[in-house]
Amino acid sequence: MIRHSTSRDAEQVSGIIERLTIDRWSRTKNGFVEYPPPSLEELRSQLESPYSLVHELDGEVRGFLTALDREMLNPKDSIIARVKRNPGPLIYADRLGIKPEYQRRGIGLRLNKHLIDNVNTTVYGATITFPFKNTEIQRILDFLYFEKVDSVHINNGLIFGIYKFNPMQLQNVCP
Repeated sequence: MIRHSTSRDAEQVSGIIERLTIDRWSRTKNGFVEYPPPSLEELRSQLESPYSLVHELDGEVRGFLTALDREMLNPKDSIIARVKRNPGPLIYADRLGIKPEYQRRGIGLRLNKHLIDNVNTTVYGATITFPFKNTEIQRILDFLYFEKVDSVHINNGLIFGIYKFNPMQLQNVCP
């Protein structure tokens, strides 16, 4: 079941983030590549965002999507700074994490679909594009008609693509 997240989900979500954090040379190509995890306090705040979601069954958080509005975004992050250049209201889909044992079951797609179905503003997201692509996230972005609008070169050599979904462009994306 998808529901809005709360600060009470922080411990389980933090565990998922820890399991999914990888270095750029990992043979596993899906995860948070050298992206610093938030502190537990920051994570609690992010999970209280009215746009952040979890997929939960029988008290177990199997996946999550943190999504933040303009005011919650940290402009010190180079990806966020680039996104915030865009005028008007926006939501930034920050982190999507699914426990490995529940991946490839459509949870990530459903979390993203739930977000775009329930906001009436532009949604941005980013994913690594170099030294490799996160193919699972890329499939979700493509399926939901997100459009690549920019790239950000991080000082450690990683390149992230920035993607945008405008709800006014499309009414019914997927069933």
